[in-house]
Formats: sequence, structure tokens, C-alpha cells
Amino acid sequence: MASIAQDKMGDIALGYSVASSSMYDSIAVTGRVPTDPLGQMEGETPAYAGTGSQGGSFRWGDYSSMAIDGADGCTFWYAQEYYIVPGGAHGKPG
Repeated sequence: MASIAQDKMGDIALGYSVASSSMYDSIAVTGRVPTDPLGQMEGETPAYAGTGSQGGSFRWGDYSSMAIDGADGCTFWYAQEYYIVPGGAHGKPG
């Protein structure tokens, strides 16, 4: 339920869905720059706070994409499912 990409400068962005028994299905991102310590990502940043949760046996998170904009090689584009009430799952560009 996550996607990751690296730009031409070596910066990395990681987007993913988050949820728990006390948190609705939401979206968060993190990243790192080449000067960060090896093996460590920066702090998590909430990108969207969901307002509901998907129940049952539906497949959550099948649609997650982190991409680099070909126009500049540095802009990250992220798309991930989120859940709102009422209505169900939707796509949210980031």
C-alpha cells in the first residue's frame, strides 16, 4: 500500500496509506534527501485524514503511485486511495 520514487537529485519520496483501530484510512508521506543518514527516512507528514474506514474483504491500497514529473525531473506526483463518508473510496492526487 505504498509507492516510492527517486528524483534526479537523489531525493526520495514515499507515500502510503495508514490506518489503525483509532484512525480512519488516511494518507501519509515521508522522504529523504541525500544528506540524511543512511537507512533513515524523515518524519511522517499526514497528507489526508480519512473520514471513514472500508470494511469487508475489499482490496485496499491497490491503487498507489509515486512518479517523477518528466518536465523537470524533480516534482513528485502521488496518487493514493482514501475513504470518505458517505460515498466510499476515491482517488486523491497529491
